[in-house]
Amino acid sequence: MVRPEINSPADLRGKIFAVSSFGNTQAILTEKHLQHLGLKKGEYQLLALGATPARIAAMEKNLAQGSLMPPPSNVQIENRGYHILGNTAEIIVHPIAGLGAHEERIKRDPDLIKRAIRASLRSLQLLQTNPQETLRILMDWGRLSEKDAMRTMDLSKAGFSKNGLLSDEDLSIEWNFIEQQTKKTNVPVSIAYDMTLLKEVQREIGTQ
Repeated sequence: MVRPEINSPADLRGKIFAVSSFGNTQAILTEKHLQHLGLKKGEYQLLALGATPARIAAMEKNLAQGSLMPPPSNVQIENRGYHILGNTAEIIVHPIAGLGAHEERIKRDPDLIKRAIRASLRSLQLLQTNPQETLRILMDWGRLSEKDAMRTMDLSKAGFSKNGLLSDEDLSIEWNFIEQQTKKTNVPVSIAYDMTLLKEVQREIGTQ
């Protein structure tokens, strides 16, 4: 999201972009998006300002000219004249939410974990097969008008998984960040996820 006077990637050079904090995933994705638009390091500046409301306030005061925004905030400020310069979900594959559990819990109560996975997969099915019901839920949850809910759903759908599966490549950005923070390298990302129960549920409900 960028301020109203910015209309194209060519207008981004020399501008300041608000991020939640330096070095975190949101900042990494911001830089990758800017570089996808043709900017190089040194042609933009990042400013760490915290949560979404603070970043919006900085854009309003022109302390920052752009920021990566989550839905539905992106649609809400678009209604106020701000512009969307690309959808990050269409540029970069990067899971930002998922279902995690302790290994001991998985071993002790796999049926409970499978029920949670099943519910998640059903929600993905609903999104793909019943957009009208998804729209109704989104309007209720986000307290959005139908127009804003439709726009939010349209911008968000590229970022939703089709079947919940992950790969090493999908997690590469986050894993590199974790390696930097822990100062541990050469640790395979495959130790961080296990798709066994997910695949079992997929077979059971026919979503493979």
